[in-house]
Amino acid sequence: MKKDISKDELYNLFSEYGYSDVSEDEITAVLKKLKEDEKASAAFHRAVRDNNRAKSAKKKERDIRTHQLCNIGGAIIKFYPALAELYPHELEALFEKILVDYDDTIPVIINDAIENRKSI
Repeated sequence: MKKDISKDELYNLFSEYGYSDVSEDEITAVLKKLKEDEKASAAFHRAVRDNNRAKSAKKKERDIRTHQLCNIGGAIIKFYPALAELYPHELEALFEKILVDYDDTIPVIINDAIENRKSI
């Protein structure tokens, strides 16, 4: 309910619909119930909004991660186009072998690339 309704307006509304014998206490109870419903509705909408914001933030994080993975995959396939033909389990086995064989070298190469980017 957007607008607060007065007791007189509520009494007139009841009267329009044939409930002219409504007591002051009943009108007060109805007004109280309307205010409680309004608060509950507002709390529900706040919870829905907060949930939607959290979902949106997670989706944005996933989208960023997906973009990063696509860039990495694109860069690798640029130099080794045949990798695009491999199945995921074959790629995983290949990269595992490469990473084990060059375990000492790869971190140095990655750190060098990061340092070069920072110096540009």
